[in-house]
Amino acid sequence: MPRALVHHARRPLQLGAHHTPLACTCVAPTRAVASPLGLSWLLGLTLGAPPQTPLGTFPLRYILCDGHWRPRRDGRLGPLFFYAGNEAAVEVYVNHTGLLWETAAEMGALVVFAEHRYYGKSQPFGADSLRRLEFLTTEHALGDYASLIAYIKAARNAADAPVIAFGGSYGGLLASWMRLHFPWLVDGAISSSAPAWAKDKKPMDAGAFARIVTRELGEPCAAKLRSTWPEIFERGRIPEGREELRRTFRLCPAANMQSEKHALVLALWLQLAFDVMAMSNYPFPSAYFTSGDGFLPAFPLRAACVLLGSSASRLEGLRDAAGLLHNASGDKHCFTPLHVAVPWAASEAADVWHYQGCTELSVNLSRDGVSDAFWAQPWDLEDFSAACQRRWGVRPRHDWAVLVYGGRQVHTASNIVFSNGALDPWASAGVTTSTSKSVIALLIPDSAHHLDLMFSHPLDPRSVIDARALERREIARWLREAYVRSSPQSAWTLQWLLDEEVLKMLLAAGLGAAAGAGALAWENRMSARRAHTQQRQRRKKRS
Repeated sequence: MPRALVHHARRPLQLGAHHTPLACTCVAPTRAVASPLGLSWLLGLTLGAPPQTPLGTFPLRYILCDGHWRPRRDGRLGPLFFYAGNEAAVEVYVNHTGLLWETAAEMGALVVFAEHRYYGKSQPFGADSLRRLEFLTTEHALGDYASLIAYIKAARNAADAPVIAFGGSYGGLLASWMRLHFPWLVDGAISSSAPAWAKDKKPMDAGAFARIVTRELGEPCAAKLRSTWPEIFERGRIPEGREELRRTFRLCPAANMQSEKHALVLALWLQLAFDVMAMSNYPFPSAYFTSGDGFLPAFPLRAACVLLGSSASRLEGLRDAAGLLHNASGDKHCFTPLHVAVPWAASEAADVWHYQGCTELSVNLSRDGVSDAFWAQPWDLEDFSAACQRRWGVRPRHDWAVLVYGGRQVHTASNIVFSNGALDPWASAGVTTSTSKSVIALLIPDSAHHLDLMFSHPLDPRSVIDARALERREIARWLREAYVRSSPQSAWTLQWLLDEEVLKMLLAAGLGAAAGAGALAWENRMSARRAHTQQRQRRKKRS
């Protein structure tokens, strides 16, 4: 069995040194399904006239692997594990979502990774897609995924196979929203590091993200970093100073440094490196945030702090520290600063993500330069909206996601695990309090951005190992419930076994195994009796 998966060009996708070899065969590893472009049926919205393409559809790319898919002991098909793709090409998530792969091998699941429209190769208008973004909404993405699940179930004759959705970060939002909007289609969701509280009427703590980054730096290192920004802005005021910044930070000749504004862009580009390294504060080297273009070291913020204090000048130290991300491959000789929210993605994907921020997915983040290691950056909704209007001709609808998905009203849901890493700055916008027995929130110590979704590693902290174990227990429970629902004739004898409180009482009395065996024996007797009755009825009809 191959260790690596294969994408459309049939070159191996490198899983990374820490990933567990997987016995999985990808059947037609990348495919495309015709997905409706307009999806105006969602919420009764009218989203504009579809383009003049056949049937108003476009090819949505996905990866399907059936190497782990196997029937259950009762002969019914195994489940479908579905990754809700987010803001990058689908291969990124295929190569890093180890929890899905490892659990699929354990539970005999069919594996599907879907690519988000307008990312990777799922371009509705081909090369012109960036100029036609009016069909890019979260509702469209969810509709794509629902249609894809239905298509695969029909193609595989698996109408009754339960579906578990997985996702991290924005993908975690989509996975949880799949469960909320399509509960008859998705039986449960693992939503890791999803900034769900950022989409609510009650404002999130806008400064918490930067404070978590600062906390993980530690105050001595944070003080050093805080002292570098005034120096950049001071030099950015005059041409000679900007040329000095160009030399110090090894900017490419094409990099624009003609005004103070460009010094600010440089500072934002450097700041972004610390934000991403905080998200990637894993206990092992990782290529997740570099898309395979080099590795960030284990606990990259610690390495960055060492570099901050080891150079001849503060700005050179800042350059070397930020280079852990921006030059992770070690082969770049000059840099062109760009302030993008997705440094690990292609520039086109960064533009698409910016558009989504300007419509449904804006997040109120601010910094004050006192409680954090940066400089004063107050959140100004009007300035942000005006910038969106200039760039895309749209303004953000901050209340839209609350109206459509409910914001903090997750108590209305069921069968979702929201997990967040305590080291991850995005935990400041995550669901960290359970609302019921079936909507569980995990705040995982010693974990960064959706570390629990990644492949098992010898250096994983105990808290992450325990979180994955809980997530697998919940998945197993959701599957048991789904199979009982799809088998009405056995529901009346087996439903009570799904009650954890009943199981605890039986086990405490030493009766758990006997009770389970007795119930199954009773069900076997009743099945035999029903079969005998049906046989007698058929004989009677023939006579």
